[in-house]
Amino acid sequence: MNTINEAHAANSREFFYCYSPNLHEFLKARGQRYICSGLHEKTLRKFWQYRRDERLNGLLAEYERNNPNQARQ
Repeated sequence: MNTINEAHAANSREFFYCYSPNLHEFLKARGQRYICSGLHEKTLRKFWQYRRDERLNGLLAEYERNNPNQARQ
């Protein structure tokens, strides 16, 4: 039987939940399609659910490299 943490980890490997409208627009502009959108149960913040794959992971890495809000070292 899986624990809650194991179930969460498995879900995170399969899906990506985007809470950033800027990131969502970046992904949309590059043709990435989301599965569904919804509101977080406690915060009521909007999110978009994406299926994780190599293309999505590459776009997320590109966004992170070019994000001006990201702290530079």
